[in-house]
Amino acid sequence: MWDTGHQAYVHKLLTGRRERFYTIRQFGGLSGYLRRDESPYDVVGASHASTSISAALGLAAARDLQRKDFKVVAIIGDGALTGGMALEALNSAGYLKKNLIIAINDNDKSISDNVGALHEYMKQLAACKQL
Repeated sequence: MWDTGHQAYVHKLLTGRRERFYTIRQFGGLSGYLRRDESPYDVVGASHASTSISAALGLAAARDLQRKDFKVVAIIGDGALTGGMALEALNSAGYLKKNLIIAINDNDKSISDNVGALHEYMKQLAACKQL
């Protein structure tokens, strides 16, 4: 589950849209975001940050209700991780104890500078990995 459209570009290339990729973000071309009506591989329509964990949690819950066996992965950026929806989804995922993988793309980039306790904690974790 990709968090924002630009993260899903490779996904688009690998899911049958390579020949039309040059039309991305053009009128009548491929969407710059995930679009369910564009491909059966886009299981949700998403264009805004902080939504991937919540959507992935929903997929994991549905998987468990149907007694299926597959992995669910949410990819989220460090800036989007600080969004309220992402934090609520993390809290719910921990409470529900769903088998869910969350990959954080921590590239220290966002629309503006990342700030706050979570950002500082992530920097400390990264420093520990370098030791």
